[in-house]
Amino acid sequence: MNPRERKTGSGMAWTIARALLQLFLSVGVGVALARLLPPRDFGVVAIATGFAVLAEALAMAGLGSALIQKRRIRRATVETTWLLSLLLATLFLALFFAAAPILSLWFDAPELKPILPIIGATQAVMTLGIVPRALLRRHLHLKRLALIDLLSYALGYAAVSVTLAWHGWGAVSLAWGFFAWWLLATLLCWHASRIRVWRPRWSAQEGTAIVRYGLTLSAKGFIVYLGGALDSLILGWLLGPAPLGLYQRAAQLASIPLQRLGATVGHVMFPAFSLIQQNRVKLACALLDAQKTLALVCYPILAALAAVPEVVIVALYGDAWRDAAPILRILALIAMLDLTHHLAGPLLEACGRAKKELRLQSGYLGLLAVSLLVAAPLGLHAAAWAHLIPSLYLLATMGTVALGLLRLDWRPWLGANRAGLALAAATALTALLLSFAVRTALPSASPITEFLIVVLGCASVYGVGLWRIPGPHQRWWRKEGALND
Repeated sequence: MNPRERKTGSGMAWTIARALLQLFLSVGVGVALARLLPPRDFGVVAIATGFAVLAEALAMAGLGSALIQKRRIRRATVETTWLLSLLLATLFLALFFAAAPILSLWFDAPELKPILPIIGATQAVMTLGIVPRALLRRHLHLKRLALIDLLSYALGYAAVSVTLAWHGWGAVSLAWGFFAWWLLATLLCWHASRIRVWRPRWSAQEGTAIVRYGLTLSAKGFIVYLGGALDSLILGWLLGPAPLGLYQRAAQLASIPLQRLGATVGHVMFPAFSLIQQNRVKLACALLDAQKTLALVCYPILAALAAVPEVVIVALYGDAWRDAAPILRILALIAMLDLTHHLAGPLLEACGRAKKELRLQSGYLGLLAVSLLVAAPLGLHAAAWAHLIPSLYLLATMGTVALGLLRLDWRPWLGANRAGLALAAATALTALLLSFAVRTALPSASPITEFLIVVLGCASVYGVGLWRIPGPHQRWWRKEGALND
């Protein structure tokens, strides 16, 4: 194993550890906030962040990835990217301040008026961190990034939002939590990257290359994030903030494996794929190993959520959120489909196939928009099922393109998920049996007691499964010497 592979492996371990710690921390923060704030407050902030993620996609996806993917970068490259990020930060700040009164009237939510400017300032601060964050990822300084992300979330979002909610600030407490999170993260990234680019300059040659590559990825990122924000925007418009708050609590739990763990693995693998983009065999090896890791880590969590959603919702958030349980089951099952093709995106971007991915994501967005508009008037359950057909479409199309690029068929890729699916089935069965046993033997047990028993049982099965399951893909590739230089 050469130094680059060791650095990638170490980075993967650190980022997964960070994601797991942040996962448990975010669940704890979510529990505290759900017991301090009503569903409507979460719905209002979901509408605001629905617009924010679109701005984030336009900036972060294009400029950051352009710095990472470029084979060689010069000082002019960094200074030009820094100038573009400054311009975008100013634009986002102005747009969110101007849009606040209009959007608060459109959604009939006066609480949006003070929240949107705070979210706009958050987006501006986030954009100013594009350059140092991208350089840390490019050079695989993933341990530093993992520590920065964990520290900024704990001291920023968790501490600020819970403290303000405790003192009765309502929905605004969530917005200030986001701002504190990204302000601290940006400052720490600038310090850790050890670069001092205080004079943003424009280089026509570098700027043209960055914009040309970045526009495609920004468009792709915009579409991907719009797909994630469509729930908030359409359900907030058709059903109102309170039902949206219920839906968002379920969606947040179902998306934890994808956003905390899947996105982490994708962020690690994009620079790793970029470094070996000319070697098809190494790419195939890296994809299969990463997919197997993702399946083993994420599928059991989603399967347990789908098996006993009411146990999870009532124990964590209280009886007022019980109606979110059926939505959680649906979204957790669909999230398993999304995780199956999740790594195809970083692979295509690293290999210069971003335009192809953009076309596929555009088709997905169109299907999702139509499905949500048709299903949302029928209620929250129908809106959750509206994700199924678009997810199947993306799995089929993205998988076909990625495997064609590597000259593989579906068997190795699906085989990489086999161990994760087996462990998921065992975990889900354990959750169902333990929940039934507790309700039968201890009918007066509290929801917290039932939840803890289920969690301990599932964790035991999960740990034994991880210990006993072998690594056939890794062993096969290593035996053939596919990773040797």
